[in-house]
Amino acid sequence: MVAIPMSCWGPGLIVIGGIFVITWFASMAAGQQDPTVLGVGFVPLVIGILIATVKRDRAIVLATTGGETTALKSKDYALITAIVESLNEAIVRRG
Repeated sequence: MVAIPMSCWGPGLIVIGGIFVITWFASMAAGQQDPTVLGVGFVPLVIGILIATVKRDRAIVLATTGGETTALKSKDYALITAIVESLNEAIVRRG
């Protein structure tokens, strides 16, 4: 079973949105309230959180003498785990 790496866009947008929100709070503490900075900050923050919380893809990769083949991709961890266990059991029984 292989975990397919996630995109770096989610954490990047969270950082950018966080910087805008912190800037808004700092300007509010200084007595200057600019709602545009808050609005601009929350949009990438929310999008980044949504991207970061998406389930990761998992894949079953079969390695043979002819190379590697991706047999199945799914977000369902339980399904992938059950198939990998079944494949391992079949290999053991076959000998």
